[in-house]
Formats: sequence, C-alpha cells, structure tokens
Amino acid sequence: MPDPAELIGVAKLLSNAGGPAPPAGAPPTDAPPTDAHMRRAASTAYYAVFHMLLRAAADRFMGAGQAAAPGYSLLYRGFSHGQMRRACEELQHSTLKERYKRALQRTAVSRDMQAFARSFPNLQDARHTADYDPAAQFSASDVAALIQEAENAIEAFDRAPPDEQADVLALLMMGIRN
Repeated sequence: MPDPAELIGVAKLLSNAGGPAPPAGAPPTDAPPTDAHMRRAASTAYYAVFHMLLRAAADRFMGAGQAAAPGYSLLYRGFSHGQMRRACEELQHSTLKERYKRALQRTAVSRDMQAFARSFPNLQDARHTADYDPAAQFSASDVAALIQEAENAIEAFDRAPPDEQADVLALLMMGIRN
C-alpha cells in the first residue's frame, strides 16, 4: 500500500531529479528536472495526501494491522476523488451549512481540519493540471510549494481531534444523503 511519507519523498526526489540517465559508463549530469519530473512531482504530492486519507480511514474503521483483510481493501477503494473534493469544499468555512451541522453534529470543524480542507482541492487541481493540461508548466518553486502544502495538509489532518478525523473520514467517503 502506498506510504504517504514515501510519496512525499518521491515528489521531492522527482522535483530535484536530473534529466535522463546518462549512458552506461558516462559521468552523471547535473541537468535540471524535466517537465515530466515536475508534473509527476506535482501529481505525487496530491497522491500523498489522498493515500494518507485512505489509510487513515481503513485503519480507523477496520483496525490498524488489518491490511490483508478484504474489508480493508473495500474501505480503501471506497473513496471517490470528486466526493472528497465536494466534502472538503464544505468543510473550509468557519460555520458549516445546516445539513453538515446536522450530519456532523457540530457547527464547525477545527482550524486544522479547515486548513486540511482548503489544501485538498488545491492539490487536486494541481494534479489535474499536471496530468491533463499539455500547456501547463511547473517551476521548481511551484512544485516545492505543492509538496510543502501536501506536508502541511497531512500535519493539519493529524493534529485534528480523533473524533473529528473519524467524522470527516466518513464524510469524505460517504457524503451526506438528503
């Protein structure tokens, strides 16, 4: 299963990577990262956060150490990028809409959860741009900022109270039915 910390490390490695590998026996080059490196780094920063959430949910609801259980995979695979985005867009506000207040039984989420919820759609947008916009260009500073935002989002989510994390994970996976 993808490790979010390893994905952050891969994003950093890609954003600092040189060009194509030199032929066997040739000295290494100090070429700057290629467009492909930068795109993959931007995309990987998002996936670090995405997989952190999937792992947190599966561990929380199935139990840590249950990764081999069929239900763990079902939970892990039960998330939709679009549903997660919609939920995060609702959680960014200082006061939740009525239907979210009722569902979560709270008027707002913590500042840490709001910070996480602001970052998730931003990182998702960057991933979409990196993966699907052929004209997009990512500078080293752009990618470094995205990687830092991913790290900050993970840390903010981890700082939120455990009961709030569980409620938000359920919301990210299931949404709210009318």
